[in-house]
Amino acid sequence: MKHHICNLLGLAAENTNGANALAPAFLFHFKMVNSIVAEQLSILRKQVVQVSAIHVLLTVQVPQPNDGTLVMTYLEQLEQSLLCNNSCILKFVCQSLNSIPLENRRIFKVDYAKALVSWVGLMPAIVMYNVFLRSLNDQ
Repeated sequence: MKHHICNLLGLAAENTNGANALAPAFLFHFKMVNSIVAEQLSILRKQVVQVSAIHVLLTVQVPQPNDGTLVMTYLEQLEQSLLCNNSCILKFVCQSLNSIPLENRRIFKVDYAKALVSWVGLMPAIVMYNVFLRSLNDQ
């Protein structure tokens, strides 16, 4: 499953060289972790690289954006990929994007992952997915 997700998201070894790398679906200036934030959120130095990896995941082009079923599968696999990261890293990325889960209970890692998937849904890469959802609601 993990290898399938990497292949779908274009992160497999054969897709990581410069010639074959996927261009991001959109450009976004992400906030990087600084030492003050790292200390506040208990982020270790070795975990900081996860932030850049999440940024890549959030901007990868959706394969076949006109196919609602494939887009749904992509979003589910994106959530699973995000869940492989530490909770403090997901929290930082959510906070930096102002995409904080609004819950009246304890917030879990899955809540942060879902918030990031929702954020991706607001970006241009998934416009066709939103059209697909509207067409389902009209039926």
